Amino acid sequence: CCENSSSDEEPTHQVILWKSNDEEVATVENGVVTVLKSGTVTITATAEDDDDDTTPPVETTLLLTIGSSAP
Repeated sequence: CCENSSSDEEPTHQVILWKSNDEEVATVENGVVTVLKSGTVTITATAEDDDDDTTPPVETTLLLTIGSSAP
């Protein structure tokens, strides 16, 4: 009927590195973006497997355009 396959591999531990390309417009810490002023900023998240140096990191970016709010 069915086969049960399991792996003896330990789970991987991923590390996510966050970066803002313009910290005068917005900062990012642990995935939380803090807007500081109007402008355009790119937020980058890079996931790395800290248990495996052979796996390339996965990167994604988010482009934010922040406008001023009216009073």
